[in-house]
Amino acid sequence: DLLQFLYFIGDINKTMQAFWKKAEEKSNAAGDVPSGKAHDGERLRLVDEGLVEVEKCWGEGVVGGVEDVGQCYKWKAVLLSKWGDLHGTKEKIQNSYKVRDNAIEACNRLPHDSVANHVLGAFYYHVANLSWIEKKVASTLFATPPSHTFSEALPYLLKAQEAEPTFIRNALMLGDTYTQLKQPEDARKWYSHCAKQHPTSVVEEELLAQCKKHI
Repeated sequence: DLLQFLYFIGDINKTMQAFWKKAEEKSNAAGDVPSGKAHDGERLRLVDEGLVEVEKCWGEGVVGGVEDVGQCYKWKAVLLSKWGDLHGTKEKIQNSYKVRDNAIEACNRLPHDSVANHVLGAFYYHVANLSWIEKKVASTLFATPPSHTFSEALPYLLKAQEAEPTFIRNALMLGDTYTQLKQPEDARKWYSHCAKQHPTSVVEEELLAQCKKHI
């Protein structure tokens, strides 16, 4: 087929896979940047570069299979989520529907993907956890502002953890979700599970420390 032909002739730069892999690299690099305002500029640069790459997935003449389409949507959702975290409340809320829509498209094509399910679960969690001020801002931006519950987040976070049992960030959010649902035993279970994992980056070490505070 055309995809195999492009690989055969060496024109892999015209495939979705080439673009989503570059986006993934930029996203992972942004995730490895230490937390703190001093590093926000570097993190945002990498996120912006990743968004430029992932948008090329839908360029003229670019080819890819169903899984590649799902990966493109997944990394766009991840990068948009990181972009929102680096901006103010108004921009973050305006951006939230884009995160949700791309995460849904990703989950439709990659139903057992840990990252895709985590991003969608995290979207529902964060919307459910909006402060009063954030809800007021949302009401000025949308005729129908986003409204979701912690219960809606749970199945996606559980599916993400099932797909990747060592997913530290997701295990922490599962603990937080059960805490919000007033189910302390389940919350402790996931905080304990999180605390037993082995971090592979500075960011994961920070997440691990958060887990241990809840035990």
